Amino acid sequence: MSVTMAAAAAAARGGLDAYTSAADQDANTALMELDVGLRSTKTGEQCEAIVRFPRLFQKYPFPILINSAFLKLAEVFRTGDNFLRLCVLRVTQQSGKHLEKILSVDDLVKKIFSVTHSNDPVARALALRTLGSIAAIIPERRNVHHSIRESLEARDGVEVAAATFAAKRFAAASRAFAADVCDEIADAVDGVATPVSSKLRLIPIFEHTHGDPRTGARVRRTCARVLRLYPALNVTLVVLRTLTRLAGASYIDVNEQIALLLAYLRGDPRAAVKLLCLRDLRHLAAVAPHVWSEADVGALVDFCVDGGAHQVAALKVVTTLAESLAMERLDARAGSALARRLLALCETACYDLDVTVAAQAVALATAVATRRRGDDDEVGNELARVVCGAVEMLVVVATAGETARGGVALRVALRSAVTLCRARESVTAGLADALARALAVAAAPHDAATVCAALAAIGGGDAGAVAAILPRVSAALAAASTGEGEHRRLVVLLTCVVFQACRDGIPADTLAVVETAVQSVNCWDQYRIARQAARYGHHGVASRIFDSLTACIAGEHLFFWITALKEFTLAESCLVVPAGATSPQRRLAGLQQAVVSYRKGLSSLKAASTPGFPLRLQAEFATLRAETLQAHVQLAQSCATLRTCPPPAIAMTLAEPLQRAGKAGSQLLESARAFHARRAPRSAQPRLPSTLTSASLTRAPLEPVLAACCSAHEAGACDSRSGDATSRGGGAPRRWPRSATRTGASRSTDSRAALAEIGGPPARHRPRDPARKGVVQHAHTAMSAASAASPSPPSTLTRAGRGARSVDTKPARRRRAAAGNELTQTAEPHNDYFSVQFLLSFATLGLHTVNIETRVVDDDGETWARDRRLRSTVKSYIDQIQQQNQQRGSGMQYQPQRSNAFP
Repeated sequence: MSVTMAAAAAAARGGLDAYTSAADQDANTALMELDVGLRSTKTGEQCEAIVRFPRLFQKYPFPILINSAFLKLAEVFRTGDNFLRLCVLRVTQQSGKHLEKILSVDDLVKKIFSVTHSNDPVARALALRTLGSIAAIIPERRNVHHSIRESLEARDGVEVAAATFAAKRFAAASRAFAADVCDEIADAVDGVATPVSSKLRLIPIFEHTHGDPRTGARVRRTCARVLRLYPALNVTLVVLRTLTRLAGASYIDVNEQIALLLAYLRGDPRAAVKLLCLRDLRHLAAVAPHVWSEADVGALVDFCVDGGAHQVAALKVVTTLAESLAMERLDARAGSALARRLLALCETACYDLDVTVAAQAVALATAVATRRRGDDDEVGNELARVVCGAVEMLVVVATAGETARGGVALRVALRSAVTLCRARESVTAGLADALARALAVAAAPHDAATVCAALAAIGGGDAGAVAAILPRVSAALAAASTGEGEHRRLVVLLTCVVFQACRDGIPADTLAVVETAVQSVNCWDQYRIARQAARYGHHGVASRIFDSLTACIAGEHLFFWITALKEFTLAESCLVVPAGATSPQRRLAGLQQAVVSYRKGLSSLKAASTPGFPLRLQAEFATLRAETLQAHVQLAQSCATLRTCPPPAIAMTLAEPLQRAGKAGSQLLESARAFHARRAPRSAQPRLPSTLTSASLTRAPLEPVLAACCSAHEAGACDSRSGDATSRGGGAPRRWPRSATRTGASRSTDSRAALAEIGGPPARHRPRDPARKGVVQHAHTAMSAASAASPSPPSTLTRAGRGARSVDTKPARRRRAAAGNELTQTAEPHNDYFSVQFLLSFATLGLHTVNIETRVVDDDGETWARDRRLRSTVKSYIDQIQQQNQQRGSGMQYQPQRSNAFP
């Protein structure tokens, strides 16, 4: 998840200090340069400035800048010629995701709409298309609706085409306009005077008239009449596609549309119509699978059994239904008519002479088999056996030649094989063995790489399945090491399979083959192999590869980066205890050496950082791992102290339980505090989803180790648990206590955390207003913005959860926030943009400090903090009207008291 925040430049009523950040200065400079080009008297310079605006919006997506830029473009559109208007139209169409950031919508529409009164039909057409491009922000403008309806009746073809485009865009954005324009379009389509070309442009507008059932019913009657009167190919295709989209959007008359498409599929001999019917049936199968009846599915199965040129497309429709809820809803039990027909279709088509048909039939059989997972399911078990045999046959046939159709069929079959292995573990060993045999007969390196990628996918879910085929994989790796070109990708994939198969250690002969293969590829492929080795726990192999790569790096920063990875993997390899080595001294020495290597790697990682790539998140992960290992060393030494310095004889008479353990008790308490102090980094830096997975692993609590710290009488158990927690994972309960989840450290930090991907630098952002605005780059989660205001000393902010949920702050923050205001809002980004507003209330006049903090909430509900907390000063002024009302109210209450006191 990569998220970057930027503050909007807006004036605050409360009097926020005005200042301009570096990003705002760059944006204003770029906008001024383009403004100079727009004001030029040369058409070429104006066009060059206009076409550069989309790149400006992408680089600086600030609302104020976008609003100013669109107003300037609208002025050029109003005063320029048609060529400049065309350029502005293209910019508007390319910047659709930024339209909602426009603030002065009325001024923008006024300038563009004024061109619709021009005497030039081309200018009016460009204006209509531009208004249609911004229909998402002006869906209910009545004047624009009226102009579009008038232009639909124009005599100029260019203007009518533009009005049709605008009508389609506004119908998609406004239900009111779709209902109003439906009658006019229906009359035009029914009219004999309307040309067929105009009807073909008007009919697609009907797919947006799904807001009113009566309107949809009239549209179906009109389209059915057009199908009877105009059986031409282009008219039939347009009408059928429109009716399908209308039925899929409204979920009304879906059964009638399915029956209509099946009738055209069986009765119309034209190939284009059959393909369109199958494509639309697949669309309806995806959006509304619950309305399909058994008769409809049976008709499709019969069409597939009959064969023909469109058998593959028909099999795709049945596969889509099999992957949805339709198969569970229909009567597909063992022995039923539909089950027998499906089984017969799969058995026949999976061994078809056409590899494309066979591959799609394998996908269908896999979809049905994975939806039926019962061990006593005869249909599912029979389909699983059919898939295994068909995949083995397809792999051999597809890899024997070098045709494009064979490559596509091979990928479809292998994808189905991987899906079946994940659903039914009983077939994993047989499919893995079949794929291993296919590696030796593959004619092309890219086909062998595709087969090997499927093997790696199977090994990722079941390492035992690929462990049985290790000799064949080693032989294939030795053969691929002598090749060049495309064999390099095959070498990388084969080494990945070897690492998956040898989770407990690589044999000597296989390790020699791997080292030879590593030397046969270039430096980048060696880096990829080293990452895979570290991923699957072979840190010694990864460390040696990284060590060899340090001699091939010319750049200083890359050299330190590779050196840091070498030290991290070397540290992890020190934690791996050989079988039979149970000496506590050896484990302690490995822990100490791992800590030293991690400290060296941290030094190299800091040297590898640059202002553009500070590597802050990677350093936090490595620091967490080093401190965790250091805590384990401290725990092991405390346990050894318990042996050398046992409790005194009078320990049981002491009142304090901790003093009964003697010197070791205080040391164990310090070890427990050290484990509690280990926290995963919560910085919301840009990163990939795999990095988020590593971050979640670092939050796994060290409950077994903490329990060992609390038990001062089991020194041996403490020592063994300390070693196990650092050298291997597993053993954690399914659910941890909430308190342990909040304060626990990582029990087994994944090695990939130290090899996290390089993230981009955080964007600079500063507040300008209590209204918090920002832009998000590549965001997949909700944004949480918070603001607080209080007199000096300032209060801190809360952190908000996703949706309406909020997470309490720390107790210290809650106590400090009691003296001032504390406001929290959660905003969901839309088109990479979010905005929240806060109304601040001050009890006293003068200067106040406003702290603004933004946090990111991921899909799992975890809160990630930004690196910067923004602070600004607000001056509270006297409200004269409120003061006069207060004085008037106090005077009215004071007069009766005075009269009573002095009669």
